[in-house]
Amino acid sequence: MLGRSRGGLTTKLHLITEDRGLPLTAHLTGGNVNDCTAFEAVMATFQLRRRLGRPRTRPDRLVGR
Repeated sequence: MLGRSRGGLTTKLHLITEDRGLPLTAHLTGGNVNDCTAFEAVMATFQLRRRLGRPRTRPDRLVGR
Protein backbone atom coordinates (compact mmCIF):
# COMPACT_ATOMS: atom_id res chain seq x y z
CA MET A 1 0.00 0.00 0.00
CA LEU A 2 1.63 3.24 -1.13
CA GLY A 3 0.54 6.81 -0.45
CA ARG A 4 1.86 9.94 -2.11
CA SER A 5 3.33 12.61 0.16
CA ARG A 6 5.91 15.39 -0.19
CA GLY A 7 8.65 12.79 0.16
CA GLY A 8 7.31 10.63 -2.67
CA LEU A 9 5.58 7.26 -2.36
CA THR A 10 5.59 6.18 1.29
CA THR A 11 3.90 3.83 3.76
CA LYS A 12 3.21 3.88 7.50
CA LEU A 13 3.25 0.98 9.90
CA HIS A 14 0.85 1.43 12.84
CA LEU A 15 1.64 -0.88 15.77
CA ILE A 16 0.19 -1.88 19.11
CA THR A 17 2.94 -3.13 21.41
CA GLU A 18 3.09 -4.49 24.91
CA ASP A 19 4.94 -2.68 27.71
CA ARG A 20 8.27 -4.29 26.71
CA GLY A 21 7.90 -3.17 23.08
CA LEU A 22 6.95 -6.50 21.52
CA PRO A 23 4.35 -6.01 18.76
CA LEU A 24 0.85 -7.38 19.33
CA THR A 25 -0.76 -6.17 16.10
CA ALA A 26 0.25 -4.23 13.01
CA HIS A 27 -1.62 -2.25 10.35
CA LEU A 28 -0.08 -0.89 7.13
CA THR A 29 -1.43 2.29 5.48
CA GLY A 30 -0.32 4.72 2.84
CA GLY A 31 1.98 7.51 3.97
CA ASN A 32 -0.65 10.16 3.35
CA VAL A 33 -3.12 8.62 5.87
CA ASN A 34 -3.44 10.55 9.13
CA ASP A 35 -2.58 8.58 12.29
CA CYS A 36 -5.83 9.41 14.06
CA THR A 37 -7.91 8.03 11.17
CA ALA A 38 -6.05 4.70 11.28
CA PHE A 39 -6.61 4.32 15.05
CA GLU A 40 -9.95 2.52 14.74
CA ALA A 41 -8.61 0.09 12.13
CA VAL A 42 -5.62 -0.76 14.34
CA MET A 43 -7.81 -1.27 17.42
CA ALA A 44 -10.20 -3.48 15.42
CA THR A 45 -7.41 -5.99 14.81
CA PHE A 46 -6.31 -6.04 18.48
CA GLN A 47 -7.08 -9.11 20.61
CA LEU A 48 -5.32 -9.73 23.91
CA ARG A 49 -4.90 -13.47 24.43
CA ARG A 50 -5.50 -15.01 27.82
CA ARG A 51 -5.35 -18.60 28.94
CA LEU A 52 -9.05 -18.94 29.70
CA GLY A 53 -12.16 -17.28 28.30
CA ARG A 54 -12.72 -15.03 25.34
CA PRO A 55 -9.92 -12.78 24.03
CA ARG A 56 -10.09 -9.20 25.33
CA THR A 57 -10.49 -6.43 22.77
CA ARG A 58 -10.09 -3.42 25.12
CA PRO A 59 -6.77 -2.80 26.86
CA ASP A 60 -6.53 -1.54 30.45
CA ARG A 61 -4.37 1.42 29.39
CA LEU A 62 -3.42 3.05 26.11
CA VAL A 63 -0.38 5.28 25.53
CA GLY A 64 0.19 7.14 22.27
CA ARG A 65 3.62 8.17 20.99
